[in-house]
Amino acid sequence: MEFIDEVHVSEPGLVVLDVTAHDEATARTVMSGIEKLWASSGVTPVRREPGQAGVRARIYLHTQCSPGSDDRPAFAEGWLPSSTAPGDVEPPVG
Repeated sequence: MEFIDEVHVSEPGLVVLDVTAHDEATARTVMSGIEKLWASSGVTPVRREPGQAGVRARIYLHTQCSPGSDDRPAFAEGWLPSSTAPGDVEPPVG
């Protein structure tokens, strides 16, 4: 997984959660459930990493904000790394 930038955990309530699941559907189900509880980056790209079991994803959330609220952190628009469009599954490398 990518480096966690300090801004993503710069105040109480901010969380970076790495998800590992058997398949893409399971990872997306977990992230969909999380985004119903708290303000989050939403369902993020799911990746397959060579030599690692299952698929991986990362979701950014703020546990002190409700979904769809206007009190999200100032960096909320840029919490997703721009390497992959949401919904894409990266193929194994190698």
